[in-house]
Amino acid sequence: MGCTEWNDIDNNERFIDLAYAFSNGFDLVKCIDEYICDGGSMGYDDVKSALCYLIANLRYSKSRSKDIELTEIVLADNLEFRGLAELFRVELLIRFSYSDGENNKPLFLQKFITGEPVALYLDKHKKDANSIKEIICNPTGYKKVSEAWLKENNPWKSLAPSYQGFDLYSTTRDFVVDDDRALLELYNTTKTAENHKYHLEIPAEPWQGNPLKARIIILSLNPGWEEEYNMRVALDFKEKGKGRIAEEIFMEKQRTLLFKAEGFFPRHQETADAISLLGANYWRGDDKKEGRLLPLKPNGMDDFEFYKKFAVVQYCAYTSKNYGGGFNKGEYLPTQKFTKELIRYIAYNRPEVKFVILRAENKWKSLLDADVWYKMLPNTIISKHYRVQRITRGNLGDEAFEELKRVVVE
Repeated sequence: MGCTEWNDIDNNERFIDLAYAFSNGFDLVKCIDEYICDGGSMGYDDVKSALCYLIANLRYSKSRSKDIELTEIVLADNLEFRGLAELFRVELLIRFSYSDGENNKPLFLQKFITGEPVALYLDKHKKDANSIKEIICNPTGYKKVSEAWLKENNPWKSLAPSYQGFDLYSTTRDFVVDDDRALLELYNTTKTAENHKYHLEIPAEPWQGNPLKARIIILSLNPGWEEEYNMRVALDFKEKGKGRIAEEIFMEKQRTLLFKAEGFFPRHQETADAISLLGANYWRGDDKKEGRLLPLKPNGMDDFEFYKKFAVVQYCAYTSKNYGGGFNKGEYLPTQKFTKELIRYIAYNRPEVKFVILRAENKWKSLLDADVWYKMLPNTIISKHYRVQRITRGNLGDEAFEELKRVVVE
């Protein structure tokens, strides 16, 4: 922005160059801070003006001169430098992206997305003029999601009342949100491999822990089926004298569906142990294997306080031995669409949260809206080893591993 070479190229070339830089981890804010601290010829007000100009011209063609002018004015009046830099980064990466092709050769992709004219947007979405600030100060296509909206529109509310009784493995009922049923039944009837079919006779689990409170959110694929635990241990909890434990497990799973869980495991130790066992001690471990989260646990830290830092959110809430692919014609379950909005809320409203993707990166990227994906990416750690769902230095790298350890003790 302050050099001859930059001024001599057109906007499209600037956008391509910056998209390539962002795709390779370029930190615009850090670069500008260093430039100004080193006595550069431009100050923060100049940078703000340049960012407002770039965002406006990224959204609209020259023929939309009134929208460009309005965008620049509203952005300058309402966003500070860091907010503008983040908005520009997200908007740019919605439209321009790079990936590594053969021999690590960059592959360039441009998506021709333009911002809707402000007047048209207001009319189409039944907004009044007071909404102009919200429209302009958020990425193109942005829709605001609140915590209240999530709780009101949570599709799992309809299933939560059925999470009671003793049959954690049931031969008489299933655990399915009604709006999901048609796609799930079609999927199960058309799959020939039994290990790909969803087990609907056990409670669905869209997330474990409370994703509205956790500091580290693990984005996973779907809960895995193990007959020894999901059926045999579940049936054992139903036996005479153990029914109370089954009831308490159901109550905790119900609280979890409604975003009321205190943490990843409940405070009551016996119930926490039972939930862990029912889940094959996957996350907490036992005397035979180390839990997936334990490498991050500081010595002496209370178990409840440690685990409440985490939540696991599933791409699909229903259990199968092996993931068997998507649904008919690439459709998503209604509950998956809700999960998409849950992640949107967290990405935009809880910048302190770290996301960890240990498997199914491409599936999450396809599910989430482009602005959400690029918004959360700077706060996201992606495993180096596909499908190896362990939080270790080897999987995450030293820097990312230490970063998560810091979050745990904050």
